[in-house]
Amino acid sequence: MTAPVAGGAPAYATPTASVPPPAGVPRPDAVATSSITLPGGDRVIYQGASGSRSYDVVGHDGRTVPFLKFDPGSGHDYVIPASALSHVASLDPEQYDVPQLSRSAASPATQASQTPAGYPLHIVQINANDLTSAPAQNALSFVMNVDSRAKFAAVVPDIGGVARVAVPVGNYAIYTGFAEYDASGNPTGVRLVLQDDLVVPDSSGVTTVTADERAATAQVSAATPRPAKSDNVTLNVIRTDAVGNAVPIQAVASGNVFVSPQGAPAIGKLGSQVVWDGESPAGAGSRYRYDLVFPQAADVPANERFPVTASGLASLHYTFDTDASNTAHTALYEIGMRSDQLGGMFAYYPVTVPERLTDYVTAPLPSGFSWLQSYFAELGRAPDEGFAGLQAGDVPSFAAGQQVWRTWGHGPLGPQVGRFSGPSLCYSCVAGTTMGIAFNGDFTDSEPETPGYYEVPFGYPNPTVENFVVYRDGRQIDQEPGVGAWLNDIPQQTDTYRAVFDVDASGISSVSQATKTHTDLTFVYNPAGDPHLTLPPADSCYEGGGDPASCRILPMLDLNYQLNTDGSNTGHAVSVLNLTVGHESYDGQGSQAPATSAKVEVSFDGGSTWKSAATVPTVRNHYLAVWPNTGAKGSMPSLRITATDSIGGSITQTITNAYTIG
Repeated sequence: MTAPVAGGAPAYATPTASVPPPAGVPRPDAVATSSITLPGGDRVIYQGASGSRSYDVVGHDGRTVPFLKFDPGSGHDYVIPASALSHVASLDPEQYDVPQLSRSAASPATQASQTPAGYPLHIVQINANDLTSAPAQNALSFVMNVDSRAKFAAVVPDIGGVARVAVPVGNYAIYTGFAEYDASGNPTGVRLVLQDDLVVPDSSGVTTVTADERAATAQVSAATPRPAKSDNVTLNVIRTDAVGNAVPIQAVASGNVFVSPQGAPAIGKLGSQVVWDGESPAGAGSRYRYDLVFPQAADVPANERFPVTASGLASLHYTFDTDASNTAHTALYEIGMRSDQLGGMFAYYPVTVPERLTDYVTAPLPSGFSWLQSYFAELGRAPDEGFAGLQAGDVPSFAAGQQVWRTWGHGPLGPQVGRFSGPSLCYSCVAGTTMGIAFNGDFTDSEPETPGYYEVPFGYPNPTVENFVVYRDGRQIDQEPGVGAWLNDIPQQTDTYRAVFDVDASGISSVSQATKTHTDLTFVYNPAGDPHLTLPPADSCYEGGGDPASCRILPMLDLNYQLNTDGSNTGHAVSVLNLTVGHESYDGQGSQAPATSAKVEVSFDGGSTWKSAATVPTVRNHYLAVWPNTGAKGSMPSLRITATDSIGGSITQTITNAYTIG
C-alpha cells in the first residue's frame, strides 16, 4: 500500500466560505487530509471530521506499516508502529499520542494523566514472554480499568519483558501487543494477547500477570472464492467498560495478524470486528482484489478464518485511465471503510495504468459502515511534484450481487457542479438568505459525481491557482481563491447569478492534460422555487444547518463528457464527443429544464483560433460532436463547449490541453 508521494496524501478541498457556517454546522475544511510524523519517521495520515476520522499509518516508502492503536478516549489515541517496538526500552507512549484520531475531546481531569487523582494505587506487573518463552523485547501492554475507563487506561511498554504500573483497585483487562520482524529487521506483523477478568485487590502485594505471545494462536484470514494474497488486515477489538464506554484496540498489518481467543467478560462487554483486504496472485491474468468487512462478533473467537461467499459480494469493475505524460504508468487506488464507532481505515494500492481491476467488496456492509474510495491518476516523480486525485466520496453500501462499472480519470477533465446519487452534501444550495455556489472540485472526470483536485505533498507550496468570482445581475459581489463561495443576505427576488471559475494547474509538472480551465456559468435564481429543486431528505447542505428540508438546489448547468479517447486520454484520427447537458442533481432532484443549444469548438494552436465541430442533438439533453484531429502527433488540442437551457441558464467551458493526439 503506497501513499501518493513521500510527503503525504491528497487533501480533499472544499469551497471557501465567504461567511462563517451556521452554528453547529461543521466547516467545509473539516474533511481536509492532514499528516502527523511519529518518532522514527512513520506518518499518520488522516481525513474527515473530528470524532470519525479515517486514517492510515505509512512508513518511509509510503506503504502501510504494521501498527497497534489504542483509543482510551478523553482526547487520547495511541498509534504505535511495530518498528517502535524494536526499541521498546526507549519508547515513550506520549510521543505516539495522536489526539486528532480520538473520538472525544480531552477533559481537564485527564489531559495530563490517564489516572484521575483520588484513587489509592497498587502495583501490577506484566511479564511478557515471546514465542520462545524468553522475556519479550518487542512488546507493550494496554491496561484498562473495566469498571470505568476513567479510573485508568494507559499504554505501558514491557521493557525487557517486564512492565510495572500503579493502578487503582478494581477489575482490569490487559491487552499486550507483540511485533514480528523478518531477518532484515523489517516489521512483518503483530500479535495481540488478550487477558480479561483480572482483579487488582486492595493489598500491599504486587499483582503479577503473564502475557505469553504463544497464546495468540488465531490468525486473521479470509477464505475467498478466488485465490488472494492479503495486503492489509485490520483487527478491531472493542472493549466496553461497565458504564458503557467503548475503547477500540486495533492491530493492523499486511496479513500477519494473530490474536488470542477471548470469551465474553464478566464485567462490561467485548467485541471484535475484522477488515480483510487482498489482491490476486501473480500470473492470475486479469487483476482483481477483495476488500471485505465482516460483522462484529460478541467476543474474540478461536477461529479467525472468515468464509466468503460470492453471493455476499458486489463486483466493482473499474477502469483506471491516466495522463499521456505518465510514462511511468504509476497510479494509486484507495479504498477504505468508515465506521461511526471505529472511525475509519483507508489504504493505498498501486495500479499500473491504464489498467482494469475487479474489486469484490462486502455487500451489503454491516450497519454503521460506509466505503470511501479515491484514485490518484498522475503521481509526482519527485518529492515536491504534485499529482491529480479523484475522490468518489462516501459510498454507504453496495447490494449483494450488484455489478458496478466505472472509469476513473477519463477526460476531458473540467470542473462541474455534479450529479449525485446516495447521501451527499450539496455545495450549491440555498436556504433562506444563505447561498452556496461551488464546483465539484478542480475537475470532474467522465463520472458526474467524482470531484478531482490537483495537489502537492505536505510541506510544499501548491502551484495550482484557483479563482472564483460571483456576479449578481452583472455586478461583482464576491471573489474567492477556491472552488466556490458562500454568500449571505441573498435578496429574496429573481436575480441572475454568474460564476466564473478559473483553474491553472500548469505549475504541476506531472500533469500535462487539462492544465487550465475557464468556466463561465449563469443561472437565474427564483425564490418562489421549483418543486424539483427541493433537496432530498437523505442529503444535506451547509446553508440549511441541521434542517435539510430548508435546502433548495440551484439550477446550475452541468456538462458530462464522453470522449472516444483511450486509457491515456489519447485520441486518434477522428474525435467523437457524446455531450450531456444537464443540471446539478441529487438522487434525481434538480432542475428539469431542457437544454436548448450546445456548441463544441476545437483549437489546435493553444486557443489562438477555434474551429467548430459538427454538433447535432440526438435525444433530450444529449449532443454528438465530431471533428478530425488535424494537429501533430503528441500535441494537445483545447476544447470550448457552450450550452444553454430553457430557463435562462448558460455555460461556457474552455479546457486547455484537453487530450493528446496519438
